Amino acid sequence: MKSATSQIYEWVEITKYLAEAPDTIFRNFRTLPIFQRVIEGTSIAGGAHLLLRLKRDSFFIDALDLIERSEIFVPPRILKGHVNGKIFNISPTTARYCNNTINLLNLFGLNALGGNIVDIGGGYGGECKIIYDFGVVIGAPPKSYLILDLPTSIGLIRRYLNFFGYDQNVEIVSDINYVKDQIDLVISNGAYSEMDRELQEIYFANFISTAKNGYFITNFHTHSVPIGGFSLPEFVDALRSIGKNVFVLSPTHRWLSAFDNGQSQLVVFGDHLNLLNPHGIYSDLIRYYAVQKFYSVITKLEEAVNRFILA
Repeated sequence: MKSATSQIYEWVEITKYLAEAPDTIFRNFRTLPIFQRVIEGTSIAGGAHLLLRLKRDSFFIDALDLIERSEIFVPPRILKGHVNGKIFNISPTTARYCNNTINLLNLFGLNALGGNIVDIGGGYGGECKIIYDFGVVIGAPPKSYLILDLPTSIGLIRRYLNFFGYDQNVEIVSDINYVKDQIDLVISNGAYSEMDRELQEIYFANFISTAKNGYFITNFHTHSVPIGGFSLPEFVDALRSIGKNVFVLSPTHRWLSAFDNGQSQLVVFGDHLNLLNPHGIYSDLIRYYAVQKFYSVITKLEEAVNRFILA
């Protein structure tokens, strides 16, 4: 049984080391090349596009002071934004986590964050932290939060969440046969779609099939299918075969970002889904192309300046 990250020796070794690394190294782990490749891949342009959307959300604005603390752990890229007279810093990856959390609230209601959550593939704990940020502001933080990940990642995730005081109701385990009696929401930001079939079937039986609601960002066609795992239609059919009310939300850019369009698919299930997305199709597309053009110009200017300096 294997997943994409379990096959990356550098990831396994560095996450294990970071659990006990000196604070100076720990505070900068997000800038390490392996983290930029595996987790911190959202571009400046992608983050800027999400930020235009996030600034229209009242929960994001209310949680901003908590959210901004994520960047205490130095990110490889940072955006400056302003809302209601406040200037703030946010990384593209944190913006992506915020967008996912707002999607959860829009899809499943204001109680979405207050139940028992299972997170398949927790990274370094960044998304869990953001979900708690929003939950605290709303007044309904998770009742419990279970992260399923590699044994070598457990120490890093716990250390990261402990820094923010969010580890008290969080369990972090590598046991794929762990028993969780009640699951209100199961989420996965890519990890489930990067496993082989044997591992996917175990997670499906033990955590997905018993969950009330589900939210999956998937890349089956690029990661799972080549190693014999589920395809997107197979995953959807498996959910429907056990009576899940499942949807593949399209177009993708209305829920994620225009930069995910054609690359990732968002699969959700639940009995009382709100599929009326608050993001307009045309306004999002206009913003996407405007942001893309702006950062294209900025990149060319930076390259010109560098050539001038080195000349």
